Amino acid sequence: MDFNKALSVKASAVEKPPLPPIGHYIFQITKKPEIKESETSPWSSINFQCQAVGVFEDADDVDADDLKKFGGYKNVFSRYSFMFNDEDEVQQQRSTYSLTRFLVDHLGLDEDVSLMENLTASLNKRFVGKLRHRPDKNKPEDVYAEIEKTAAVE
Repeated sequence: MDFNKALSVKASAVEKPPLPPIGHYIFQITKKPEIKESETSPWSSINFQCQAVGVFEDADDVDADDLKKFGGYKNVFSRYSFMFNDEDEVQQQRSTYSLTRFLVDHLGLDEDVSLMENLTASLNKRFVGKLRHRPDKNKPEDVYAEIEKTAAVE
């Protein structure tokens, strides 16, 4: 596709692209996780950028025709995030536990090293992720594809 031609299209003619089909995929972490600490709110986050590298055949829940129309699993990108409330210790413990289970149980990383070391080691690791469609809370007509649940690749 010609990039300059794409930029010459009127904004009113641009349509929202379709969402990838829901279901279970095998995802790979494609970038070092991004840690964001907010200066204006009590929330911090860790975001994993992921790309599908296959369909998880055991679940048999990804519509093959829809996936073909979408361009195949190689076009399925998502992020998987963990939110930390810096003002609520109980909430922070829950988030830390969830992150630990993801890193150790689902990515197969070492439980005897720090979480920061495991975050670094997570690059290129694979896991099973269930992709869902979630409407925006403030604008329900906007729907996003996101990873809802994860598991280890057996």
